[in-house]
Amino acid sequence: MLRYTLWARTRNNPSDIFVLYTAYSFFIKVCYCLQKKSKKWKVAASLRSETVFHFSSLTKQEYENPFMVFQKAFAEKTLEDFELFLYQMLELSLSPHAGDPYFDLTTPYIHFIRMLDAAELIRERGVEKIKKENQITCVTE
Repeated sequence: MLRYTLWARTRNNPSDIFVLYTAYSFFIKVCYCLQKKSKKWKVAASLRSETVFHFSSLTKQEYENPFMVFQKAFAEKTLEDFELFLYQMLELSLSPHAGDPYFDLTTPYIHFIRMLDAAELIRERGVEKIKKENQITCVTE
């Protein structure tokens, strides 16, 4: 599916694939940084109560805390694995021959889709800084 989408998009202008590759690569690097920020930030609570998840690729716990998606993805695959995945997709998209990939493309692809869903949840809800238990909050009038 991704191969066909990239091929159809780049058929008229093959240089578009490099723009897409750059955007995906930047997104993965941001996700890598977000997994480390999960100790300082939390996703704001959803204003709506949904029985059916808006993003079906996420579990209920991941829907509640989308940072878990990034932690799971980078616990299983390294940043270099995701970069190799993008490179393989670039190679397969631009190659005139359909060849067998030398790399597992399925696992990083699933993580990538889940990270896109988690990032959209974070964008929709926003984030809040986690307050320390000993911190005193002053309210002035």
